[in-house]
Parts: sequence; C-alpha cells; structure tokens
Amino acid sequence: MLRNAFFPAPVFCVLLGCAAHPDEQKPKGAENSQLTLSLALGTAPRPFLTDEIVDGVELDLTLSNTGSATATVTDFEVAHTRGDLVLEVLGPKKETTGPMGVHLPFKDVRDWHFDIRKGEKATRRLTLNYFTSHSPFPKAGEYELILSLRPRPKAEWLRSAPVLVKVLDAARVEVLASTEGGAKFNRPNADIVPFVQQLAIDGKVYLYYRVVRRENGKFEAPERSHFLAVLPKKVDLTVEGKYGDLSPITITYRTQADQKETKLIVNSIDPRPWTVEEERLRLEAEKKEREKAKDKK
Repeated sequence: MLRNAFFPAPVFCVLLGCAAHPDEQKPKGAENSQLTLSLALGTAPRPFLTDEIVDGVELDLTLSNTGSATATVTDFEVAHTRGDLVLEVLGPKKETTGPMGVHLPFKDVRDWHFDIRKGEKATRRLTLNYFTSHSPFPKAGEYELILSLRPRPKAEWLRSAPVLVKVLDAARVEVLASTEGGAKFNRPNADIVPFVQQLAIDGKVYLYYRVVRRENGKFEAPERSHFLAVLPKKVDLTVEGKYGDLSPITITYRTQADQKETKLIVNSIDPRPWTVEEERLRLEAEKKEREKAKDKK
C-alpha cells in the first residue's frame, strides 16, 4: 500500500472546467458544474532540508463547486493507481525532479465516491510517499508542488496552483543540541548512528531525527533527516533506545519546568509514531528469543 513532507500557507488553484468525456455517461447536471482544485500543507508551514525524508507529510486537497449544479467525484480511492491523481515536484530552475506518490488514507466509502453541491467544498487529506530513502530535494532553493486530478474517469484534468516549498541546505543549518540515540553496527569500521537534534531555522527551534554514518570513527554528513516537532525554545531532553528493526526510540522533554513531560516514541528506522502493532510484534519477537535461549540450555 502506498504511504506517505511540507509548505507555506494554503495556495489556491486555477479554475478549470470539469467537462465529461463524450463517451462517458454524464451524471445529471454534471455538464453545468465547475470544480476548482486547491492544495495546502496539512500542518503548520515550515521549511525543509535537502536531506529530509518526506514520507508521511500531509497535504489537504480541496475541491470546490463553483457551478450551478451538483458535481460527482467517483472512484477516488483508485485515482492514484489509475494515473488520475499526480503530484509533480519542480526544482528551483523549474526542472522536474520526478512525480511523487500519494496515499489516500480513506476508511469510509463516502470518502471516495461523493457529490459536491453547488457552492460547497470537499476536502480530503493525502500523505506523501516518495518510495525511497532519499529526499526529493537534491539542492537548496524554492520548489513547487503541483497536483493534477481527474475527478472521474475520462473527465478533464483539474490542476492546482503551485504550492511553494522552501528548502535549506542541511549542511548549513545550525545545530543547537545533539543527542545520540544509540548505534547499530553496519559493517567493519562503520556505524549507522541516529541523533535527535534541535535545529535553529528562521528564528525557530525544530526537533529532528537525523541518521548519520560513522566511518572509521569519523562522522559524515547526515544521510537523511526526519522532522519531529516545533519547539518553543531549546530544551533539555533524553533519548532512550537503539537503531534497529522493531526497535523504538523514546524522546522525553519539557518545554517549561512546571509542565508535564512530552514523550515521543518513534520507530528508530522510519521515525513515525510507534504503533500498537509494532509493539505487539516487538514483544512477540522478544518472547521467541527467550524461548530459543531456553531451548539451548
């Protein structure tokens, strides 16, 4: 299943007609409808890093009916697999850095087959999936994200205005604090070491999980970064756990001395929130290891 980084405030799209294909059976009144498409970051605006992994970043897709009749959207849950939902990424020089996958985390049939009455809107949340362990932003600069959608098979395309994304050179970002999260042996003279770092960016403090390779005792530049949270200021924190399969890392901190602790528990390899299912699998694996060790005695 497709899964999955990012943008300033909502940017609204150009208007395009939503005329049906001549061979398509038109829903009643569809020929009089007009849909517009807008795209926005599903979370607070923030910059991105050149080594940042964007899987799981949320986007909000909004369809607005500006026509005089009801518009119908069908088979939305398979729009991405049939090529009717495409997210383009354009680099600082308007070069194409490649399409990006999106996941539609819908749980109800009403999420993917619905009507939009005149004057009304429908918003669906998407998550990004880049399919690789690399960032879609190879260099610093301003990027554009553009979403194209066919609301029904064979209908005309709708296209959003670009959402502008600020990308910073990861090697030039100021590190306010860095806490090692445990190392995993990778090959002779090399380790993969995760760090939880507080970065100063545009006057704000951002909490990141960054994976660094250590060659012959020397740390290289971060291989990849994962955004975790925005902090009100630099904080004291603790990191428990180690890098590895079915291994969570727990990050604990307070933003104020008199406040409750904030505790983030994430997957050490793919730092999304640790799930109940992952914990079940971890405990199951530990149990098998104990049984195996007992049998050897």
